Formats: sequence, structure tokens, C-alpha cells
Amino acid sequence: MSTQEERSARIVWIGLSPAPRETPIAVEEVTAFAERGLEGDHHAERQPGSKRQVTLIQSEHLSAVAAELGRELWPGLCRRNLVVEGLELLACLGGVLSIGRILIGDLVRVEMPLADR
Repeated sequence: MSTQEERSARIVWIGLSPAPRETPIAVEEVTAFAERGLEGDHHAERQPGSKRQVTLIQSEHLSAVAAELGRELWPGLCRRNLVVEGLELLACLGGVLSIGRILIGDLVRVEMPLADR
């Protein structure tokens, strides 16, 4: 039996923040740099191997928060780089996440949606 479980997921939104706490800019595609992050995002300017190279949130969490608030939420409000659909991020903790040709290793922390607001 394999220890790796394949999951079907997709990226539904990509956002880049040129500076900390700045509103993300939505883009259709992005280049990822190993040990750095996403081109055009301020996280990529940090020391190689630093934390938060790429940040993610589940689309399903945004939908749940929006339903609770009774309004639509723009994905950039959470200031995450990638909004993924069909993937339970909590189940990926401590593992390696593959998104297209990109491997996101060391998934070490899951925050509640809008926790830093």
C-alpha cells in the first residue's frame, strides 16, 4: 500500500503581493522559484528557504466564511497566494504538495481563514 494519496485539486485563484500587507494582484499564471516563492511576490525576496514562500487557502473555507457573513469574499482579502479547490490542506501538513510541476514541501502550518485580520 502506498503512503502517498493522490488528490484531485485545482488552483482557482493566484495572487501576488509586491510588499508586505499590500493588496494582492490577481494573475493568470506565475513562475515559482525553488526555495524562494513566486515571482513578483514579496515573499520571494526573502532569504532562500524562509517560511511562507507560498501561502495557500482552501476555496471551501472562503465559501464557508462568505456564507457565515452573508456576502461574497474576494480571494485577495486573505492575502494568500493560491486559492485551491478540492484539497484538504490540513491533511497535507508535514507532507509535500504537488501543484502542476511545482512541489511545495514542508507544509508546516494551517491558519484559520482571515485569522490575521
